[in-house]
Formats: sequence, structure tokens, C-alpha cells
Amino acid sequence: MIENSNWEEKALFREQNQNWLNYSRNIALQLCLYKRKHKLTKQMLMDILCVDICEINNILKGDKNFTLKEIADIQDKLNITLNITPL
Repeated sequence: MIENSNWEEKALFREQNQNWLNYSRNIALQLCLYKRKHKLTKQMLMDILCVDICEINNILKGDKNFTLKEIADIQDKLNITLNITPL
């Protein structure tokens, strides 16, 4: 029962937050492609963005609810322009 409840909670969360999660997943995809293109490890990306392991995992999984400031900081630190549209 507990596992089912957890699954239902996660599904409800995804349904209720679908809008911003689509934006977040698009940003995550772009950052994963950037990481691969520049042959960066997760640790290297963490150091560049000045975030901890939990934060980088949330970012790269598409689970981060970004502020505009955070998006601007990422663009500045990586010298890129992110395409901010939903998937």
C-alpha cells in the first residue's frame, strides 16, 4: 500500500506541475547535450555552476523549478543561450 501511495503522489505531483516540468526538462536536455559536447563530468558541471550534487541531479533530471535568476546565471556561467520553451 505504501508504495502505491507514493506512486500516486508522484503521479499527482507530475500532473499538477506539468507546465513548469516541461520547461525544466527542456533546460535539462540542453544542459545534458552541453555537458556531452564539452566532455564535462557531472562534477565539472557542478563546479562551473557552483551547485551541490543534489542540485545538479535535480537540474539534469528536469526536476528543478528554476527562477529567472537561476536561468540567467546558468547562461552566464556556461556562456550559452538556453531555449526556454516547453517540450
